[in-house]
Parts: sequence; C-alpha cells; structure tokens
Amino acid sequence: MLGAVFLAIVLKAGPDGLHLLHRVLTPEEAFAENQETFEELVISAGTLEPEQRAGNLDRRRYLTLWFCARGMEIDDVSGPPRSTWQAWADLFDYWTFPLE
Repeated sequence: MLGAVFLAIVLKAGPDGLHLLHRVLTPEEAFAENQETFEELVISAGTLEPEQRAGNLDRRRYLTLWFCARGMEIDDVSGPPRSTWQAWADLFDYWTFPLE
C-alpha cells in the first residue's frame, strides 16, 4: 500500500521536479539564445523551400520540447501540459528526440 502511495506521488510530482532540475542545470544564456533561435526559425519558415521546411519544423519541435522540459512555454501552441501524463510525454519526447 505504501509503495502505491509513493508511486502515485512520484508520478504526479515528478514532472514539476524534473522541470525544476532542468531549469537549474541550464545556463541562463541558453534561455534567451534558444528563444531567439526559435523566433528566427518561425520568421524564416515562410520563405523556405519545401525541402528545407522539414528541418525547420524538426528544429522548432526540438526547441519547443526543450522549453517544455523546463516547464516553460515558448509559443501559443506549447502551453502548459494539459495533464500529468502530457507532462511526462513531453519529457520523454525531449529525452528521446533524435538529434542530428
């Protein structure tokens, strides 16, 4: 019974703790740098050739997950997780995102 209670607490509180850990371990300059990079990618997306758009979208998705892993929003789409499960999904997506 105690194990089930502990597991429930970890599952519910885990994402917030991991978000905090990611924020604490991230250099302050990285936040502004990644925000600027994301904005540049959004602005340039409309002028890209079709074969370049996939790379732009992948990079924006990675940056969206980067901010989500720190419990932060980068745009209107990435808002706060809708549930604890969504927060966990965002973290796992971030951790397993294929980097080039």
